[in-house]
Amino acid sequence: MATTITQVAKENLGVTSGRSSGHKESWWWSDEVQTKIRDKQESFRDLLKCTDEEERLRLREGYKKAKREAKKAATEAKNTTYKRMYESLETKEGEHAMFKIAKARERRRYDLGIVKLIKG
Repeated sequence: MATTITQVAKENLGVTSGRSSGHKESWWWSDEVQTKIRDKQESFRDLLKCTDEEERLRLREGYKKAKREAKKAATEAKNTTYKRMYESLETKEGEHAMFKIAKARERRRYDLGIVKLIKG
């Protein structure tokens, strides 16, 4: 009975791949970076679909170029965003944000496998 229930659930609901959707650190992406990443993905899809060897070599070069441009645009956007963030942290209003960042880092540092105290 259990196997029948899981089989029906898989057919109706589907099975996840276990991967997270989207990019984890895409909050600093600008419109330019998003278009470059989209172009890189499209050129990679074209490369995978191609069967002709000469065409495949041309598409591979185009993919490599798109990959370099996307990486360069992402690095520039990330640098400018972090520079702006660090400049804002040095102000009086940025002090609150600094404490939020420190608190988030502290939470990430905790080991959830060991629970020493449970309240309530």
